[in-house]
Amino acid sequence: MLHHLFLTLEYPPAKGGVGRYTAGVAKHLPRGTVTVLAPPLPGDAEYDRASPVAVLRRPLLSARMWPRWLPMIGIVRRMVRRGDRVLVHVGHVLPIGTAVWIALWRSNVPYLVYTHGMDLSLPRTSPAKRWLVRRILRSAVRVVTNTRFTQGL
Repeated sequence: MLHHLFLTLEYPPAKGGVGRYTAGVAKHLPRGTVTVLAPPLPGDAEYDRASPVAVLRRPLLSARMWPRWLPMIGIVRRMVRRGDRVLVHVGHVLPIGTAVWIALWRSNVPYLVYTHGMDLSLPRTSPAKRWLVRRILRSAVRVVTNTRFTQGL
């Protein structure tokens, strides 16, 4: 059975569209096949108990090291070893996509990326970030956009 691992910086009970979007996608996948990995938030225990999907709360960004997303590489590698067939869902091109791209480099584990607009328009001001975003998206098995405008970016 295929297991879906979602990595996101925004997930309920956080307010906002990206979190609601991710929760909506996750709950429509086959029951028992989804794990969402998201940062801890006030009130998350109550939300997670009622959630139709498994939610693991871990600090995904470090306050003490640079780059801040570096711990995610190890987290992703440990999580994908647990299942035989895993599809990783990347909730944000930067920084999560960077960690997933590095963690899964030279592996047979596929990932897909969800884009929301600003995660594609903000990196356009930096040549290094534009290069990185292109690599992350080209290595994904699928890129999901929320609008036609985002698709154009």
